[in-house]
Amino acid sequence: MYWNIRMRASEGEMHISGAEGLYPGDELQDTVAAYVQRALHHDRGEPDRVVVTVERLEEEPQLIEMQPVYTVNTRDYSEAWRFVEEGLNCLDVSGKAFNTARSIIESPDVMRGAAIVRAVSGVRAEPDRVRGVRATRLGIMPALLPALYESLNRFDADRTVVSEAVVLASKVASSPHIVAELCVSDDPFYTTGYLSSENTGYVRVPHIKEKDMMNGGRVFFVTEECAVGDVVRYLEETPVMITKLSDIHDIINPDEFICSINR
Repeated sequence: MYWNIRMRASEGEMHISGAEGLYPGDELQDTVAAYVQRALHHDRGEPDRVVVTVERLEEEPQLIEMQPVYTVNTRDYSEAWRFVEEGLNCLDVSGKAFNTARSIIESPDVMRGAAIVRAVSGVRAEPDRVRGVRATRLGIMPALLPALYESLNRFDADRTVVSEAVVLASKVASSPHIVAELCVSDDPFYTTGYLSSENTGYVRVPHIKEKDMMNGGRVFFVTEECAVGDVVRYLEETPVMITKLSDIHDIINPDEFICSINR
């Protein structure tokens, strides 16, 4: 049986860092210690509150495959957002929904979780706009991590950050009601975001924010007809474990990637 370990660090209302995973019982002590150290040494500053939750799962996790990973060589902020807009359009996410998502991500307002946006109407649908929605109870088999880290080493990227984001995005994409996900880190020194969907895989988008910008956010685009409660229950309550890796692809031109989606 697995345990879910979740860490959230904050200073006042400002989010500092977070981490989570599914672990067997004999890894609990070391993992909790590592999460606390991570919380106390982060680019966003020193937290005044660190909450670590350790919860035994009452059901076996669903087993899924990791998303394939791509990186597009967007050269600046403008090109990054143009790519995101075109990519979402290929996934049937409307311009109205894109504009809603961008305004959420670039807003100075604090949002602790992710927003839910209807993919056609662009209407926000999360039950609580301050708390948002969290994808939790997710993990990857520890035996897969060395190979994943080795594959990510050839990119100029924080392999811990990318691997954890891919795990989260893989769970999100496995929801039948989610069309796509867009994420921009609120870390002022981490300027690569990602676009993710079942059709595209996990696509890293460099320069999606300017350095030293504190804003960021995560948006889940959902179908118009879905019951949001079903989406939230799956994301927050259903445990999911990655048991198989996918390819880590070389860097690709943004226009080439858009063409590949349109095929």
